[in-house]
Amino acid sequence: MDSVENKFSIYQVTKFQQSITDDTIDRAWHATSLMTETNGCLRYHKLATVMLSILVLVHSNAECKRIFSIVHKKKLELRASLSTKV
Repeated sequence: MDSVENKFSIYQVTKFQQSITDDTIDRAWHATSLMTETNGCLRYHKLATVMLSILVLVHSNAECKRIFSIVHKKKLELRASLSTKV
C-alpha cells in the first residue's frame, strides 16, 4: 500500500504529455501504466492497475432498476392473477 501511495504522490506532481491528458480516462491510465523509469522498470504499474480496477466498477444501478421495473409490470400490472389465461 505504501508503494501505491508513494507512486500516487509522484504522479500528482508529474507533468504528462497533452496526448495522454486529452484522451479518455481508461486510455490515459493505460498509457500511464506503460511509462518506464530510466532503468526500464514500469513507473506507475501498480497505481494504474488500481485505477483501472476502480474504473470497471459499476457506477449506476439504472440497469437493475430497469429490470425490476419490467418484472414488476409483468408480475403485477399485466398478470393480476395466477391463472394461465392472459
